[in-house]
Amino acid sequence: MLLKSAADEEQGIVGGHQLFAGSEPTCKPVSATSFRCTLDRPPTGMTFYTEDRKGSTVYDGKRFTPVFDKLLGVKVETVDSTRHVDGGCVSISADGRTWNCFLGQSAVDHDIIGPALLGAYLPEPATG
Repeated sequence: MLLKSAADEEQGIVGGHQLFAGSEPTCKPVSATSFRCTLDRPPTGMTFYTEDRKGSTVYDGKRFTPVFDKLLGVKVETVDSTRHVDGGCVSISADGRTWNCFLGQSAVDHDIIGPALLGAYLPEPATG
């Protein structure tokens, strides 16, 4: 028996982290506590930068260039319909389109979230 439907997990990803703002995930159950989720395009809700002397973005006197292929291994939390952290996902692709997601203690066991975060109220999608 699944702890969460695929549709609920799709909403939980978008609601859990700003990275997925504007994304359209599709999740398929792998087990009662895990999903494989694929985004329709690389996530664009946040931008990551690398230092680059020719970069167009300047911060603190340094130049930076956006990077879009460094998401392999990134870990984020997911939420349930009441906005409580119920698990987390880890990117298994550099472009951030494919994620393994785990619910409950399984997310803790996979070192995606810490035990103190599980069940915490998240009023807005996380940004860090």
